[in-house]
Order: sequence, then structure tokens, then C-alpha cells
Amino acid sequence: MADQSSPPAQPPDRQNHSTFTALKSGIDNVLWVIATAGTIAGFVNSAGGVVGFLMQVAAFTCACLLGLLPAILTLGGIVWIFDSGFNRDISDRALCVLLGSLIVLAGWLIYRQGSTNYEDLNTTGKVFMSAIGLGTLVAPPLMLIYYKHSTPMS
Repeated sequence: MADQSSPPAQPPDRQNHSTFTALKSGIDNVLWVIATAGTIAGFVNSAGGVVGFLMQVAAFTCACLLGLLPAILTLGGIVWIFDSGFNRDISDRALCVLLGSLIVLAGWLIYRQGSTNYEDLNTTGKVFMSAIGLGTLVAPPLMLIYYKHSTPMS
């Protein structure tokens, strides 16, 4: 017979709830990583593999560098119109966003018109283009870590 004087035991739901919540969160994270990795792998494979993907990134980078001149000229025209036509000043943040958008737009228009057939490149050309693509993808996170998330050692 059960002891009637002892307090009732806690239901196991409260103890198991936190365990199940942690387990569900872990499973959700694993599923998210698998889905993200599958998406990236599919995207890279559709671009022709890792080397093909890096060469396309390099081609887009070169197109954006070529698009820098028309972007700067267009931005100068916009600033001139706002300054002389409307007597308004554009903030630095708006100028940076507008310049970045114009560079990417001009680069995309130039990239679309170019050839994406890299089969005629020799090994040196493929390595060079891949290095440019890798540098384009790796430089921004490294700069962010260096300037925002590291401190000089004394």
C-alpha cells in the first residue's frame, strides 16, 4: 500500500519537457544543416563543380570591376541632379548603397552579355580564375573578422 503521508510525486512531464525541447532543437539544427549543405552542393554542381563555380564568381567579379566606371558616372549624375536640380544632399550611407547597387547591376548586365564557356582556358587560366573567385568569396568574411571581431595583441 502507498504511503498516504508523503506529498504526491511530480509528474514526469515537466522533467521530460525540457529534454524533448532540447532534442527537438538539436534535430531541427541538424535538418537545417543538411538542407543548407544540400542546397549549396546542388548549386555548385549545377555551376559545373567547384572549379566551374569559382570561375563564374571570378567572371562576375571582373564584370563588376568593368561596371565600376558606368556606376560611378551614373552616381555622379544622380548626385548632380539632386544637388543642382532639387537642392538636396544625399547621405553617405545612401551613396554607398546606391553605388553598390549600381556596381552589381552594371556587372550583371556585362556578365550576361559575356561568354561562360571556359573550356578553352588552359590549366593556368583555370587556376588563376579560380584563385580570383576564391579570393572574392573569402576576403569579406576575413575582413569582417579582422576589423570587427579581433583585437591587437600586446
